[in-house]
Amino acid sequence: MLKYICNSKPEGAVDAATKEVDEYVSNIRHDPDVLEGVMTVGDVIDREKKESFDLGMKQGIEQGIEQGKEAAVVSMIAKMLESGYSIESISPLVGKSVDEIKSLMNDRKTIMLSGLTDR
Repeated sequence: MLKYICNSKPEGAVDAATKEVDEYVSNIRHDPDVLEGVMTVGDVIDREKKESFDLGMKQGIEQGIEQGKEAAVVSMIAKMLESGYSIESISPLVGKSVDEIKSLMNDRKTIMLSGLTDR
């Protein structure tokens, strides 16, 4: 019976009980109503791929939005610094600590300098 369950092929049905199970399986396999409602392994894989893709897209969009917000804050901080505002006065306006602002601006300088050296 175990060999039949693993393969579900008629040649695996070696005794009367297994042959009876095989007959039921065969009838079910050929029943159009049953076939319509049965998912194949390929169907399951396709569904999982689609769900994974959809989840990845959603997470990517969310991550992109967050990166965009962060870039906007960094740009705003840079413009305020260029206009003469101090980091201490900018801090409460953007909801970031002085140390966070310094770190963001150092990261921005590093990115800008690396862009210049890539040319």
